[in-house]
Amino acid sequence: MELINKVTRIRHLFVGAFSFFFLLLIISCSEEPLKVGIHLLPEDELLQVYDTVLPVELYTISAKALKVYSLSSSPLGSVYDPVMGALKTDYLADIFYSAYVSFLDTIVEENIDVYNLELLLYYDVIYGDSLAIDFNVYELIEPIPEGKNSDFIVTPEMINPTPLNLGAPERLNDSTRAFKVMLSLDYAKKFIDPQLIEDSVYTANPLLFKEYFKGFYFATDFRSTEGGGIMRVNNSTSKMILRTLEWNSNSMQFDTINNEFSIGNPAIMLDSSDVVNLSMFQSIPGDDVAAILDDTLNSQSIVYIQSLAGPNVLIDFPTLENFGKKFGDNIVINKAELILPVNQELYDDITFVPPRNLGLYDHVSKSFLADDGLLSYYFGGVLDTVNYQYKFNVGNHIHEYLHSDSDTLFSKKYILFPSKATTPVYYLETLPRRIVLNGRNSAEKPSLKIMYSLMPE
Repeated sequence: MELINKVTRIRHLFVGAFSFFFLLLIISCSEEPLKVGIHLLPEDELLQVYDTVLPVELYTISAKALKVYSLSSSPLGSVYDPVMGALKTDYLADIFYSAYVSFLDTIVEENIDVYNLELLLYYDVIYGDSLAIDFNVYELIEPIPEGKNSDFIVTPEMINPTPLNLGAPERLNDSTRAFKVMLSLDYAKKFIDPQLIEDSVYTANPLLFKEYFKGFYFATDFRSTEGGGIMRVNNSTSKMILRTLEWNSNSMQFDTINNEFSIGNPAIMLDSSDVVNLSMFQSIPGDDVAAILDDTLNSQSIVYIQSLAGPNVLIDFPTLENFGKKFGDNIVINKAELILPVNQELYDDITFVPPRNLGLYDHVSKSFLADDGLLSYYFGGVLDTVNYQYKFNVGNHIHEYLHSDSDTLFSKKYILFPSKATTPVYYLETLPRRIVLNGRNSAEKPSLKIMYSLMPE
């Protein structure tokens, strides 16, 4: 035991002595930590690191009216922002019966009647004022179109022009987080038409049901006064309840039966090409936005960006090409930061909330710029609320551009857009978040900060 204790004391003395001499070595070193060991290589084999700041041009460009198929949630409502202008979101949704329909294959007309027809639109979040959300419900008389034309609009020929809703939508004040809409009884009676049931509309091919019931069009109007609200409807849980009065021969009275139908549920797709809902976004730019919209010739002091159908921003690096030509193939980009300052005078995080993330889209290759893969979320694009800026690490992309020719898939023009999540996967932002950024003519300008080295010839 005494031998073991002596060995332990010797070990502790050795560790203490070694730590003391190592610390003394570090303290006595006169060179900067990053330069320690630099003389191990000949001076002519060392690569120098240089830095420069290049100008960045930002232009406000229009985004066309957009439509998106079969989302798990559909925005519905309208807002008016005195800075951005007006924006509204509508959607079309399929109807499909569930297993809780009591009259699937038989009906005796005098033994059943309609009590009411209730539509419940569940939502997960509201942007703006929930009391300002208003919409009408129309019956579709043509199926939801499957084409990919982004200029699509609902025409009068597609709908029954008389709204189905009996009064304004009612927001439920309990924990259900839903809007309730009572629908027309005349429309409700179509679902218990004895002839349709005799024709096996509920039990044959589900496509037969869709031939009779094309779906709903949820429509809003553009606002002209500040405010408004948009809710994000959950298509997986929203439903329609047809309450019928059905004769009970045992109790000799009518029972009230709840018959449920799903509304726009993407989980109920008859095949891979089926369309169960279609979201549409439209905007009318405000005067300040309209004055500079799509002007890509003149530098701008501020630029505007808004998700859904609002404006996007075109980014250009006017001197990047000449910068690369000056060094040719010898240049190596070590790091490149694209810094986009937020205009703090027009910043609003209460009423018109900014997008947490922005994404970049290559103007030439028509592809999203992805994470550089060094670290999780290294690419950036997240709103910095301390420095009021968005910052992207685009070193790999700038390097590829400088070492490519005109036939490759890299460009120096990116489209900036709101994204619901950071790279490597982009998701459509389904709320009308907006931000105003400083342009090249502002005091705090956007910039591209580059650190580079030159390879020996």
